[in-house]
Amino acid sequence: MQILRTTERSEGIADYMAFRYDSANIPGLCVLLEEGQTVRDTYEVERFLGGGAFAEVYRVKHRFLGRQAMKVFKRVGMNLEEIHEMLGEAILLSRIGHPNIVRVFDANVLEAAQGTCGYFTMENIPGGAVQVAQRLAEARRKDPQVQLFPEITASIVGQDFMREGDVKYGIEVFKLVAVAYPDSADANDNLAGAYLKDGQEDLAKQHAEKALAILDSHKVPASSWTDTDEYRGEICRDTEKILKQLAPGS
Repeated sequence: MQILRTTERSEGIADYMAFRYDSANIPGLCVLLEEGQTVRDTYEVERFLGGGAFAEVYRVKHRFLGRQAMKVFKRVGMNLEEIHEMLGEAILLSRIGHPNIVRVFDANVLEAAQGTCGYFTMENIPGGAVQVAQRLAEARRKDPQVQLFPEITASIVGQDFMREGDVKYGIEVFKLVAVAYPDSADANDNLAGAYLKDGQEDLAKQHAEKALAILDSHKVPASSWTDTDEYRGEICRDTEKILKQLAPGS
């Protein structure tokens, strides 16, 4: 399921700036911030970690607190209300006080070449989805009910990788979400779609059927973040489409 729908947005120097602006949607290209750049007199940009359709992530060094990860949203020229909405992910995470949850340190705006962008900084966890999965397993040995991240946040990350054509890493993220939220029809639907795109038909069928079984049972919500009839219908239609594509002779 696609969770986030958002509207995209003198020679020499002029040509260079035009290139930087036009290249904002090229996957993997560091265009918003540059290595060595200082942000708000506080953060030194060390390296580009990855990016998608809506945001880029950098490893930065806080002048006092050491290394952090900085997520910078690509959309520029927003008003204060729009920036507040864009930073909703950071605001949500900052209000969750569990010691095992990835910590958010700061949320603000910065000036990039293209204009004003919203950003937030969070705990830097090397190793990506694999490292988070290990951390989740360790935390659940102490508390089987613990969650390290909101389902919707990680699902958006997975969708971003899929949109950029990085199916393998999209699968890794969706696998992590399904491990953390095994009773989510939405998580299983996302994983089924990713497996189908990767040609792993048996796994796609397995998770599509699980998503439908969860919906049909009416014992748990469709996801941890929403359970409206409309969204349940969307998941149902999506999983049925996947199973139809997997049917013999289709």
